[in-house]
Amino acid sequence: MSSLVWIWLGSDNNKGVATDWTQGIRALARCKEKTELKGKRFEIVLDDVFILPRSIEKSELLSFSPATYARDLSDAAIVGLNNYASQVVQLLSDKEFATIAAIIGDLLPEVQECHSACNIDPLSRGIGVQN
Repeated sequence: MSSLVWIWLGSDNNKGVATDWTQGIRALARCKEKTELKGKRFEIVLDDVFILPRSIEKSELLSFSPATYARDLSDAAIVGLNNYASQVVQLLSDKEFATIAAIIGDLLPEVQECHSACNIDPLSRGIGVQN
C-alpha cells in the first residue's frame, strides 16, 4: 500500500445531470489499506489527505497545455477524453500521475508546498480514485 491517489469528485448520477459541486480532481491522499469485500469490491482507507483549494476540471488540464494533454493525458484513466466510469479506482501510469501533479502545481501555486506539509510527494507513483 501507500500509493498516492488523486481523488476525483464526480457525479451522483449516471445520467449526466449537473451537480451542485464542481466535478474534478479535489484532493491528493495516500492509500493506507485495502480490504477485499464480496463481489470484487474493495474498501479503501486513505491517509494524509490534502484537499485542494478547488476542483481541477478536465477542461483545465486540456486548456493548460493542449499538447501535453493530447500527448500524455488524453487516454488516461479518469481525466481522459472518453472515460466515464464512476465509483471506481483506476490506475494511472507514473507519467500520467506526475503530469497531473505538475499541471496542478502550476494552476494552484499555493499547493506546491503540499508535499512538505502533508509528507506527500505528488510526483511519485500513484493511482486515481474516482467518486
